Amino acid sequence: MQENQEKNRLQTILAQLTKDQLRFVVAMQEYKTKDAAAKSLRLKIDTVYHWDSELIDEAVNLMALDIANAALEQHKLAANKAAAVRVAGLDSKNEVVRQRAAADIIDRILGKVRQDVDVTTGGEKIETKVSDEQLDRSILAFSDAIREIVSEQNKE
Repeated sequence: MQENQEKNRLQTILAQLTKDQLRFVVAMQEYKTKDAAAKSLRLKIDTVYHWDSELIDEAVNLMALDIANAALEQHKLAANKAAAVRVAGLDSKNEVVRQRAAADIIDRILGKVRQDVDVTTGGEKIETKVSDEQLDRSILAFSDAIREIVSEQNKE
């Protein structure tokens, strides 16, 4: 029921918007900021900030929710289809396919049996030795990668 009310509210709001405002609401689904969305549409940023921000923001939020709900619905349908394929595997003429399908279904429903794996050699503890120099180089490389990612995100 809530989803229908949100869809109706979104339709009501969209009917009130101009062509540029509609384009902006759609662009906001792709861009993180109003500035970036406005620039992508070649709209003046001042124009965007003079619009009824409450109405525009509500449209942006409702559209994002509508998109998320649609994606969730598609995944539910896909999950049903995938489950039907797995169940159909139980009727395969190939014994290996039937066994795999049966095991997969049981594992999904009951959970996989815990399998402990001994990754030691003869019960001895495995130790890794890293020099301070190697550790310092790894930390520097990692921090450089983080700075680069943050810098790229800030450019957007």
